[in-house]
Amino acid sequence: MIPIARPQMGEEEKQRVWEAMASGSLAQGPRVRELEEQFAAFVGADHAVATSSETTALHLALLGHGIGPGDEVITNAVIEAVNAIAAELGSQEMEAAAS
Repeated sequence: MIPIARPQMGEEEKQRVWEAMASGSLAQGPRVRELEEQFAAFVGADHAVATSSETTALHLALLGHGIGPGDEVITNAVIEAVNAIAAELGSQEMEAAAS
């Protein structure tokens, strides 16, 4: 078996995981806020948003850029998530207009 997704964790990473679990705040806690602030500073942005997945990040990026019905979205065919999200954004508007 090829260990594609075997975690590579040292003691520091294990300690950080335990701290997050022990805090009772596994999502959107102070460590996430710290990551967002540090990442925004690193890339020179006013804000950054941590997401749970690539799909969520792509969805937010499209919404943030105002992508909607009638807009052309050109992507790499390998990125299926963004294609599906772009289609969904358009279909949501079409469904709402049809109602």
